Amino acid sequence: ILPGTEIQVLNLVRKYGLTDHLVSIETIDYGVTEVVRGGSEVINAVKDAVLRAVSKGAKAVVLGCTGMSKLYLELTKVLRSEGHEVLVIEPFRAALAQAISCALMGFSHSKLAYPKPRDKVRVVDFRLPL
Repeated sequence: ILPGTEIQVLNLVRKYGLTDHLVSIETIDYGVTEVVRGGSEVINAVKDAVLRAVSKGAKAVVLGCTGMSKLYLELTKVLRSEGHEVLVIEPFRAALAQAISCALMGFSHSKLAYPKPRDKVRVVDFRLPL
């Protein structure tokens, strides 16, 4: 993520009750368009951010932008080739795998927390031409 977005990430971590699991929030100086474009400079910046987090005690790292999906395979390859076996979680793949898993198990949202809306009459002030 870009410098200056740390507070937004920290607020989300607090909102979801994950503060006790957070070691650090590391940033890179590249925006989404640069990250999506990729290249060795961006991969090295992300790798350095991952290693900073690990040096502070992180056992796993969650990439902070789905734009990094394109970098994920190359990043993990570079990390492993240098002897770093840290778990890197790419958010898009993680969310997709979770959705597939829930669908395969027949899970849905909680009908108690999110019940079907009550029927209501909808009135419009126009007619569609037939």
